[in-house]
Amino acid sequence: MYDTIFAPITAVGSSAISVFRVSGEKSNDILKILIKNKTLPVERRLTLKKIYHPYIKNEIIDICLICWMPKPNSYTGEDSFEIFCHGGNATSLAFINCLSKIKGLRYATAGEFSKRALINGKIDLIKAEAINDIIFAENEKQRALSMKQLNKGLSIPINHWRQTMINTLSKIEATIDFSDEE
Repeated sequence: MYDTIFAPITAVGSSAISVFRVSGEKSNDILKILIKNKTLPVERRLTLKKIYHPYIKNEIIDICLICWMPKPNSYTGEDSFEIFCHGGNATSLAFINCLSKIKGLRYATAGEFSKRALINGKIDLIKAEAINDIIFAENEKQRALSMKQLNKGLSIPINHWRQTMINTLSKIEATIDFSDEE
């Protein structure tokens, strides 16, 4: 679970831009290797950088926009960064091959970024399901319903009910523990 993971977060294929996400403990070290710089870019700000192949001296894979997001202020709640590179099959495959060769970095399974966001308390299960529904929505009604679920869905009343139950239980326990006092 605590591996550092990567995956394309856009569809691989012919497009102007492809985006890759890396998330986990070793994200900062991996980013430093890829940009050949000992200092990280300014956090949460897009920065234009050359991305180098980690094992082929001076081979530039692409010139990309990078966004460094230290924990806890990232989607997953972990240190992470995103690479906005040129699109197309060749560039995407070059990034997949390059990132796959980095020790301690593995390809993420489907939904693993959202799973980590759920585990790290960045989203709840209802929001995770809404994100999945948005991704697989086939028409406008499905998309709109999923967005409503993500923004205002059941999380708000459920969290309210949960807090009310916690408060009520604490009062009951206090009454039981201190029943001889007024």
